[in-house]
Amino acid sequence: MKITLLLSLTAYANLFAQPVELSGILFDEAAYLDRNRASLYNPHNRLLNLHDRSNVLAADVYTGLHLTSWLALRSVLQTRLENERETKSQLFLREIFFKLSPASALDFTLGRAILKWGTGYAFNPTGVIEPRRHPSDPSDRLRQFRGLDLAQADFYFRASSLTLVYLNTLQTSDKLQLDNDHRLAMRLSTLFRGFDVSLIGCWEKSRRGKIGFNFTKVLGEALEIHGEFLGQRGSEVPQHLIITANAPDTLFRFPPYAPLHEHKHRLFGKYLAGFQYTFGGQANLAVEYFHNDEGLSGGDWQRFLDYLVFANCQLSNPRWNSPQGNLAVANLLWSTGVLSTTGSTRDYLFVRLYSSGLASTRISGELDALENLHDASAVVIPTLAVYLGREISAYLRWSGFFGKRESEFGGLLHRSVTNIGMSWKF
Repeated sequence: MKITLLLSLTAYANLFAQPVELSGILFDEAAYLDRNRASLYNPHNRLLNLHDRSNVLAADVYTGLHLTSWLALRSVLQTRLENERETKSQLFLREIFFKLSPASALDFTLGRAILKWGTGYAFNPTGVIEPRRHPSDPSDRLRQFRGLDLAQADFYFRASSLTLVYLNTLQTSDKLQLDNDHRLAMRLSTLFRGFDVSLIGCWEKSRRGKIGFNFTKVLGEALEIHGEFLGQRGSEVPQHLIITANAPDTLFRFPPYAPLHEHKHRLFGKYLAGFQYTFGGQANLAVEYFHNDEGLSGGDWQRFLDYLVFANCQLSNPRWNSPQGNLAVANLLWSTGVLSTTGSTRDYLFVRLYSSGLASTRISGELDALENLHDASAVVIPTLAVYLGREISAYLRWSGFFGKRESEFGGLLHRSVTNIGMSWKF
């Protein structure tokens, strides 16, 4: 009995005597927002009364613990303080998962993890189980991505691998329990004639499956090409009902959204084609074209813009007043549901130019641009970063929205946003 107890205590001590990997980042960013008084959604800032500044102070703490030679624990804990009109604080786990490797050709992952399946930089249509990327901030500088609760198995054989993932949401508010949103995802990756190719599928309860593929290939020492495609039969994305109306001079008395293509059999696809080219090791150019069949077509987009113009013209019309409020105001507020971080229409062009050698190795510059190919409106984002030491950096970032008032980016809620931030890695 004493020998057994001694062996158990020795094993327990050895387990927690393993080195712990601990690192983190502390960052602070202030935002100054120039409100667009000509916005179609919020004319003269009368409807939403948007604030003109905000601040985010947050810290990520990364922890890694090798419990045994075949079992590891990883976690990312974030504490966040946001200040707009009022201060909000949050504490949450972005990631926490166990990694089990019982054999060289087999891995298991259990917990909450952020995965990356897509090959694109600004868009990720095949990232069916990863956070949806924002083209104006694909690097997630404010670290807002959160992992999904999952159980994953990876099988490796020769130049190929197979990944199977089961996903469900773990509720922790009252008691630990799983939701009823069962999802399954699969990825088969292989090397084919110099191309890294992945076949991807995702199936969700009570919804049609999604199937696609992506690829990437390096040509020479400076050029990389990549592409993605994801398709499904029908679409569950809610569409604005103005695209079914006989004329755009219409106001709705209820939130005008419905999944109009839910029961259609035709294929809805999302595809991406892009490349990256490196100049002399210090500068990099990335270009991507993205198409989304679930976005509004050119004709539907123009009809939606005409509807917004009509609603703006009716704001002072007493015909639309009621005890519940002005109907034109309600329609404009409902219309913001069309706005999407991945774009409201179908075709976009993204360009990124980055250089790490401006004036000195302590200064880097980046220029991002996103254009709507339907109405030629655009977002242009220059960023200048200064490295004050190996672990401390500061940056200045400006986002400008250009285009006619009757366009996607020209009619948004803001004309520009200026961000000033600093980060410290520890």
